[in-house]
Amino acid sequence: MAGSILDLPELAQYRAGWQTRCARYALYRAYYNGSAYDRLRGITAARKLYEGTRTLFSPLRRVVAVDCAKIPAAWALAEDAPADLVGQVEALRRRLDAERVYSRFLKYGAVAGEAAIVVSGRPGAEILTAHRPDEIITGSIDGVPFGLIIKQGQQDAKGRYEWSQLITEHQVFTFRDGVQESRQHNAFGWVPVVFGQFVEGEDGNGEPAFGGVLELMDRVNESASLTLDVITRNAEPLVVMTGVTEIERDDDSDALKIGNEKANVFTVDPKLTIADTLAFIQDVRSEFKELLPQLRLSELTGASDLAYETVITLLQELGDHVVAVRSSVDRTIEAVERRLLGLDDYQLWRDRRWLALTESQQLTLVRRLALLSCLERLELHYATLVHTTTGGDSGDTITQKLSQVRTAIGQVRAQLAATLASSAAASAAIATSPMKASGFKLCGYRRPYYDVGGGDVEDPSTG
Repeated sequence: MAGSILDLPELAQYRAGWQTRCARYALYRAYYNGSAYDRLRGITAARKLYEGTRTLFSPLRRVVAVDCAKIPAAWALAEDAPADLVGQVEALRRRLDAERVYSRFLKYGAVAGEAAIVVSGRPGAEILTAHRPDEIITGSIDGVPFGLIIKQGQQDAKGRYEWSQLITEHQVFTFRDGVQESRQHNAFGWVPVVFGQFVEGEDGNGEPAFGGVLELMDRVNESASLTLDVITRNAEPLVVMTGVTEIERDDDSDALKIGNEKANVFTVDPKLTIADTLAFIQDVRSEFKELLPQLRLSELTGASDLAYETVITLLQELGDHVVAVRSSVDRTIEAVERRLLGLDDYQLWRDRRWLALTESQQLTLVRRLALLSCLERLELHYATLVHTTTGGDSGDTITQKLSQVRTAIGQVRAQLAATLASSAAASAAIATSPMKASGFKLCGYRRPYYDVGGGDVEDPSTG
């Protein structure tokens, strides 16, 4: 059986905490990508429940997209930053393709609550890579700080294996399935693994962009799981017999013969709680806009007659959220660039403008978000009707309307992505610093595959 670097006595103490973190990250990703309730999809009786739960995920993807568009603001320096420092930082980021790595780091953090940036290579030829939080462990061994990169499920000609790299201030150790393969000098003289949080939660752990509704999502998860258990237990009908005192079994067919003339045999169709669960899900979804400030725009239905200043006032809660997250995320970016630049007092401009939409763009965004909210409610309505209608022309009409609504949702989401991308570009254009965001993408980039020899290359196993 293949081993793990966490089998080593010096690192065994970190296994339980790492596994707990991995479970938390996996749950957040399942909520974000809509796979949390995939087990409901293949059960006919639970299909209506699946259609209802899946509508919870689109708002989560939307809040991540909003945060990824608004948090960076080109990672600008202060307005009064010296010109030579601005040029130095701009050259560093261009050489390291830092904008792409920072955007990937932000996306990982927005989904999982935490992420990391690793510096590899050598001074003057550094390579930056963003990492998912389940690939990183930090700690110390006998007072010596370390950063551990651990990648399970890697594949080569020898089969599947665990690749890991333990980095201290002076040494870099590479392992395969817990067995050391190489040791080399750390040319940086510091641990080049910077682990950061998207925003700190009450328990000290990082929270994702949709942290405000995690408690609600957990309640939905529990309710849906209990309903699924009822469906599974009652997959076969219950047979009830009354007035039976004489039974004979046929040895050839195992059939039961009832000798009582007035005996009754009937099946019991258990009362499932799918309708109650769907009603609960609708209640939960209605609370999203109160708990997720990124959805505040959705409340401005019919806001075409509002002045720009009024819109900004209504969005102040979103602004507070952006500033809070930016302060957390910036600490990681600053720690990396502070090391690479050798500047102890280096800091980003945390007061940079968080909303760069013109009045026309703002009102267009408001109208589209309001339309999307209405369409998503229609989707839930028609999805429920599809599974409660017995068929015929009425059933076909409802199915057709459901398809049309989903097509419209796709179109509006594409328009929203274009508007938010335009906002990100505007943020870069208005910055007084010459540094600009390079091709910011809401959907993110392919996750880079960290390799100590080859550096930042695409991982063929990710999409």
